[in-house]
Amino acid sequence: MIFEQAIQDFLFHCQYEKNLAEKTLSAYRTDLTQFNQYILAGRHSRKIGEIGKETLRAYLKHLSNLAGPKTVKRKFATLNALFHFLEMEDSIVVSPFRKLQIRIILEQRLPHVLTRADIQQLWRYLYQKAGRIGANPKPRERLLLRDVAIFEMLFATGMRVAEVAGLTRDDVDLEEGTVRVFGKGRRERLIPICEPEVLSCLARYRQLTADRPSRSFFMNYKGQSMTEEAIRLLVKKHTARAGLEKKVTPHTFRHTVATLLLENGVNMRYIQALLGHSNISTTQIYARVNALAQREVLGKQHPRNRIITGMDGNTPAPAYPSAVFLPT
Repeated sequence: MIFEQAIQDFLFHCQYEKNLAEKTLSAYRTDLTQFNQYILAGRHSRKIGEIGKETLRAYLKHLSNLAGPKTVKRKFATLNALFHFLEMEDSIVVSPFRKLQIRIILEQRLPHVLTRADIQQLWRYLYQKAGRIGANPKPRERLLLRDVAIFEMLFATGMRVAEVAGLTRDDVDLEEGTVRVFGKGRRERLIPICEPEVLSCLARYRQLTADRPSRSFFMNYKGQSMTEEAIRLLVKKHTARAGLEKKVTPHTFRHTVATLLLENGVNMRYIQALLGHSNISTTQIYARVNALAQREVLGKQHPRNRIITGMDGNTPAPAYPSAVFLPT
């Protein structure tokens, strides 16, 4: 079997047997096509049984010169999944990834979040504009009410932008105050919305679109489903107009709600369920953000900062008994 056929078999397996999302399938297709182009250009063997560790090591070096560690790791994970499938199907005797030790170190970056003051400033801007809209809004005013509803949905639920764009009317139950979400791997979760003002905002928007034939909850001016890019653009537009100087994306709200919930003492398992993380280790990065926030608060607000000792830079500190510093 040549590699092109292996790609087709693997993608068929992912789509019809594993029922993976189209976005995942598209990423797999891109990654595997790129590897296929590499072996063709380098005149490596196209037979799946002849693709060995040396080819993979050479491809790793090639990719590392073109992309960052996160991209390289994803592409190798895709290849690993394909060869694991081929081994399980007995198309090859053993995967070349067996006993192949590749360690790709990712840079740990803390997520960007908004402060409570940022949220207050943005919401004040949104509702000042929306508050001027009467009972029979014009087309442009309808779009503004939709945008406010999208902001409320992002912040109330911590959903990914793709999840918000993919919401249908059946997914949003305003009477029960719940949103059904299909996340990565088509994993389903049910998110409660408890704030009356959020429910009221969503209800007003749904009423304005009740006559539209589309099943989508959020729609553009043509009555078609909102795209992820359209949501990103409206977030960028309104945050800039609200006077927020930092870069804000839909994912910023996901990071922000998780961080603020943690600051309020919410158990990390609840935050994991809200965000739809399959692994708690993904959620734990917000603990690091919270630790940085605690340090900043303590640095500014700790009562020790207000104690005056009368010391100056030229006066030596008093000699305290060493027992003061020993655990009791």
